[in-house]
Amino acid sequence: MGLAGNISVKARIWGGFSLTLLLLLIVGGLAIIGGSEVASDSKRYASVAENALRVSGIERDVAHMRRNVVGFTYTGADRFEEAAKKLVPSLRAELPKAIAATSDPGRKANLERMLKLLDEYAGDFDKLLVLRNKRDELVHNVLNPRGAEARKQLSSVIDEALARGEHDVAALVGKTQEQLVLMRLNAVKFLSEPDPELMKEVDQLGEEASARANQAMTVARNATQRSKISEAAKAVVEYEAVFKQTAEAILERNKLVNVTMAKVAEEFGQLGQETRESQMHYLETLYEETVSVLARQNAVSMVVVLVALVSGIAAAFLIARSIVNPVNAMTGVMGQLAANNLSVDVPYADRGDEIGEMAKSVDHFKAQMVRVRQLEAEQEEQKRQAEADRRAAMNHMADAFESSVGKVVQTVTGAVTELQASASQMAATATETSHQATTVAASAQQASANVQTVASATEELAASINEISHQVERSLQVAAKADEEARHTTAMVENLSTAVGKIGQIVQLINAIAGQTNMLALNATIEAARAGDAGKGFAVVAGEVKGLASQTAKATEEITAHIQAVQQGTQEAVKAIDSISKVIREVNEISTTVASAVQEQTAATDEIARNVEQAASGTQEVSANIGSVEQAANDTGGAAEQIRMSATELSEQAEYLRGEVTRFLDQVRSDKDEMKLMAWLPEYETGISVIDSHHRAYLDQLNSLFADMMTGDGGKGIVKLLPTMLDMMKSHFAEEEAQMTKAGYAKLAQHQANHRRFVDGFTNGKRAIEEGRDGASTALFDFLATWTREHFAHDDHDMALALTGKKVA
Repeated sequence: MGLAGNISVKARIWGGFSLTLLLLLIVGGLAIIGGSEVASDSKRYASVAENALRVSGIERDVAHMRRNVVGFTYTGADRFEEAAKKLVPSLRAELPKAIAATSDPGRKANLERMLKLLDEYAGDFDKLLVLRNKRDELVHNVLNPRGAEARKQLSSVIDEALARGEHDVAALVGKTQEQLVLMRLNAVKFLSEPDPELMKEVDQLGEEASARANQAMTVARNATQRSKISEAAKAVVEYEAVFKQTAEAILERNKLVNVTMAKVAEEFGQLGQETRESQMHYLETLYEETVSVLARQNAVSMVVVLVALVSGIAAAFLIARSIVNPVNAMTGVMGQLAANNLSVDVPYADRGDEIGEMAKSVDHFKAQMVRVRQLEAEQEEQKRQAEADRRAAMNHMADAFESSVGKVVQTVTGAVTELQASASQMAATATETSHQATTVAASAQQASANVQTVASATEELAASINEISHQVERSLQVAAKADEEARHTTAMVENLSTAVGKIGQIVQLINAIAGQTNMLALNATIEAARAGDAGKGFAVVAGEVKGLASQTAKATEEITAHIQAVQQGTQEAVKAIDSISKVIREVNEISTTVASAVQEQTAATDEIARNVEQAASGTQEVSANIGSVEQAANDTGGAAEQIRMSATELSEQAEYLRGEVTRFLDQVRSDKDEMKLMAWLPEYETGISVIDSHHRAYLDQLNSLFADMMTGDGGKGIVKLLPTMLDMMKSHFAEEEAQMTKAGYAKLAQHQANHRRFVDGFTNGKRAIEEGRDGASTALFDFLATWTREHFAHDDHDMALALTGKKVA
């Protein structure tokens, strides 16, 4: 190691660069001196150039002002007047600035003269405004009104003269009007193009118009005409006089614009041009001087730069050679270290400069790499433990999900069983309904048979009545011969009349029975309609019974008619009692026959009554069976309601299952800091605030541990819980057991046993962690997660129901 090894790298670099910087400082000094000269010239150049632009702007504004003045002169437009007036203040502000910025005496004198000319020009413009306003006032207020008035008066006289046939007056007045119009025409032409010849023409036409007016007044027929012509003549004279004033104002205006103001503007333009040319000449001279200064400065700077370049290269070579070789050697060593060759020696560690410091740092780096190798093995072990913690956390989260979903599956299975039972009940009810419908049909058939029996009995009754009618006719024939037996026959006829009356009563009874049968059939039809499809067959049978009852009613009506006929015949027999005395024996035989027929009618009536009773009994049975059918339908409705409730519960459980699956998937997809092993659910509520707050605090700590397990920091997380969790849970257990003892909870002993199991399990896990056993933190987490899931779902759930007054399921 030579002398260079004891001189620091910083000192070597400072020395080399200081030499280079000194040379650069010299270059910079020369540049500053030259730059100062250039800056001074540039400042003067900028000042003169800015003033030259200002003078150009003044010239431009003056030219614009001249155009606006000329435009206002010949048009009188307000926009030209406003534009010209607006330029005067601007010019009066810019010219003093230009004078103040000018140092050259000649250019300053020109600018001061330009300022005076501007004031003169502005004063002349004010005069121009007065003349223009005078011209406009005379034209608009006098010339045009008086000319129009004179023409109107003359036109009135012409119209009046022509109307009266005074053609000589009309002709002279018309010539006067012609001269007036020509005079006005030439006046208007003069206003637009002022010409002395037009003034003479206007004067001549005015004199002619006055002469014509005087001639017309001599031939006028009345005073009105002469008055109007006189007024027109006065207007012509006044028009001519005002025109002269207007023409003088216009000529004076034109002289002011075209001579006086033009001369001022021309001088102003010449002075502006001279000033601007002087400024441009000065700028060219100043530019040449600046270029010369820059050329001289560049030459000197090139020489100094070359010297600095050579010196810098030499210093860089010497400094680099004293630094690069040791650095290359150090680079090789670091390359060996990067290739995990930790046996390489580090050179230059004994140097006193920065290279030696670097060598010492590399040697320290080498020692640290050896330490890193040792730490890597330890980290690998920690990584394995973290992975085991994550697996345990995920397993417990899956177990919690399986527990939640398992409850839902059990509930769904129970609901399905209930649905099957309800379906079986509905099938049994349907069978019972079918059986009751069969019974109804049989009863309906029995009722139909009874009604048919009633119909047969009614037919027998009709036959007996026919026999009675035949015998009565026969008795009437025999009675004609029974004159001798009149009294006896009369008694027999009275008996016959009484018997016939009894037959009428029997017929009325039959009619009442038929009406009742009809009513029963109607009620059966109504009940069949209520039974729906099950009563359709019975409705048909009831309809047929109703029809038969109607036929019975019609038959009784016919019997009644026959009885009435018998009674009529009896009355005729009483009248002819004198003629039946000889045939009393035959009458007795006939009476015997009638009595027999009455007995047969009585037997037939009894049969009818019995069959009607049977029909009524069948109808009652039908009603009872319809009631059974109704009960079966109610049972079916109840089973359907049970199925609906089971389906509703299935829907709720399915919604709960969807929520659990969604929560589980959200847990899996969420950020690990937000994942929870167990979320607080409504069914965990006990209704006792202090217990619920303890449960929530415990779940927060358990979920925090779960998050640490998922991130691989389960060991640190479990260590944080060891000092506080056991004491917190013991306090909670004491509060919980006090509440259960106070309420006389039946499962207190079982609950206390689970509390002791937690205390023992936590104490054993804590001891294993403190002793450093492998997998102790994972084992404690497994215990806490399993115990919490089982204890919350069963023990605390039953306790909450008991303490809040609900029945434990």
